[in-house]
Amino acid sequence: MMRLFYIIFGLVLLFYQMAAYSYPKISSIKSNPDYLLITDNSLPIIDITININLGSRHDGNLPGLMNLTFESISKLKYEDEKIVDLFESMGARFNYNVGKDFSSITVRFINNQENIIFISKLLNYILTERRLEEKDLDFLKEKIKNTIYSQSLSPGPLASIKLDEKFFAGTGYSHPIVGYQETINSIKTNNIINQLDRAFNKSLIDINIVGNISENESAHMISKLLRNLPKGEKINYKPTEIKFNGKMFLNKVSMDTKQTHILIFTPAVSRTDEQYYSFLVINYLFGGSGFGSKLFSEIRQKRGLAYSVYSYLRPYKDFGILAINMQTKNENAREAIKILKDEIYKLKNNNFDSEEISKAKNSILNNFYIRYDTNRKMLGLLSQINYLNLNLDYFNVYVNSINSVSNESISKILEKELFIEKSIITAVGNF
Repeated sequence: MMRLFYIIFGLVLLFYQMAAYSYPKISSIKSNPDYLLITDNSLPIIDITININLGSRHDGNLPGLMNLTFESISKLKYEDEKIVDLFESMGARFNYNVGKDFSSITVRFINNQENIIFISKLLNYILTERRLEEKDLDFLKEKIKNTIYSQSLSPGPLASIKLDEKFFAGTGYSHPIVGYQETINSIKTNNIINQLDRAFNKSLIDINIVGNISENESAHMISKLLRNLPKGEKINYKPTEIKFNGKMFLNKVSMDTKQTHILIFTPAVSRTDEQYYSFLVINYLFGGSGFGSKLFSEIRQKRGLAYSVYSYLRPYKDFGILAINMQTKNENAREAIKILKDEIYKLKNNNFDSEEISKAKNSILNNFYIRYDTNRKMLGLLSQINYLNLNLDYFNVYVNSINSVSNESISKILEKELFIEKSIITAVGNF
């Protein structure tokens, strides 16, 4: 009887937990698919992100240009006061970020009419102003070059940079977002102004809003912050292809460190591929679940070669990456690399049983239900949905897609979409 009680109690608890996770509604503002909204009236807060569909992969022959262009925002003044100081003085959180695919400007502020008007005005000024003093550019260049130098001394960032250069050779993804010392030196004021003209126009902008604001209020705010912004032209989009077609090899970078940092990239499916969800389950079982994963068992539990080892997916629009990351003592590096290679090859055989797959799916969904419990997390999700043109019924699509993953779908993707021979291992250390 007690056992039956606990079973019934558990089912009731699960029912109420599932009921509590009612998915927020994602809507396009005034039917414009470029502007997305999630209304949440639980707090008087508005979070807004302006996505610009230009990233560091669009730098051309000046790696670091997009990042330096966005850094120029920090020197922008409105009525003799720095823009960043004006946001801070009104209690708003303001930041900007440059990624490989796209860049963004994000603001969080308390919802009142005065704030909405002033925030809209400041954002419009950022998007329309085209001015940068030579002395400010010199300052920013030195700041970025210091960052580049610091990265060259840190094994983790250096491993990522060196792997990108090999894995993405011949594409806009191959260079670091911050660029290189020599290319930063080459950037002139007119390069920044031209990049601002190229980036800040309506055709390249998506807007995402989460918080205590209605659709009508959102539409009004967007019209204010985009006022007088040129329509511009969309970029002639060409899908990126990973060109490396060799055999799996080790890219060794010597550095006097106590530990060797190991990073591996293996091509996977893109985020928009319907088989992406099968790859999510594969990654969870392989190295994404921490203590219960195959990698952790082989590297940590059986051999004690590393404190942590894990895998994760880096999904893009045109392709995806299954990445493996670990650090180990220099004297253990070669053994660890051999085991990692062996595990990658074993993965192709799909040694997962139905019970493992079922548990992985349940764990992924349980984590999914609590992954977007703040406006900031929700805003990040909305940005990805917007950029990748995912279904606005995202939450139900995600759950149904994970539930539909099977041993058969996993076997199919491992056989046809996991290109082990295109893997590259980068190790930074002294071994």
